[in-house]
Amino acid sequence: MSRTVIVKLLGSKIGFNALSKKITLLWKPKGSFQLMDLDNEFYLVQFDDTDDYKNVLTGGPWVVYGNYLTVRPWSLDFSSTNADMSIQVVWIRLPGLLEGFYSKVLLRAIGQIIGPVIKLNINTNLERKGQFTRLAVCVDLQKLLISKVRINDQLQRVEYESLRNVCFQCGLYSHSSEGCIGTKGPQPGKENESLGIVGVSSGI
Repeated sequence: MSRTVIVKLLGSKIGFNALSKKITLLWKPKGSFQLMDLDNEFYLVQFDDTDDYKNVLTGGPWVVYGNYLTVRPWSLDFSSTNADMSIQVVWIRLPGLLEGFYSKVLLRAIGQIIGPVIKLNINTNLERKGQFTRLAVCVDLQKLLISKVRINDQLQRVEYESLRNVCFQCGLYSHSSEGCIGTKGPQPGKENESLGIVGVSSGI
């Protein structure tokens, strides 16, 4: 079942017809798609067009009636009875990345430390690369999110787009540092050192 995703609306329920209309407006697919309702408020969506499939995975986050519509690739081991939607495709940025590391090979090597890389969005304007070069990666929101990557003994900050509730006191998603109950309280300047380490050569 290629070109298939699993979706679920977090924090609310939505009917089949309402969801079909909303995702058609949101995704604006070029081809047709088939929507199937599953147990526990999950839905399966299969696309006829590969570009539509890629756009849905990497074009989010998608918001329906004020709630986040989670999207993940379908896999053989998916079960609606015990599945959660903690695996998400998110955009990350690497602000201030040195110019020599902007090749696709190096960016994929760096991104792979954070999670499986789905897509690269590389800006060719050197002056704007640090702000607009993005990677779409899969992350598990129930596990520690990597806030920094060590590249050849230098720390590189990782920024997560559209995940406002990322706490780098404890490294988890769902709350901010100010509301973290995993620490004794906010500790400015003492972020959790959630590190990924990669040794790369800018000559690749």
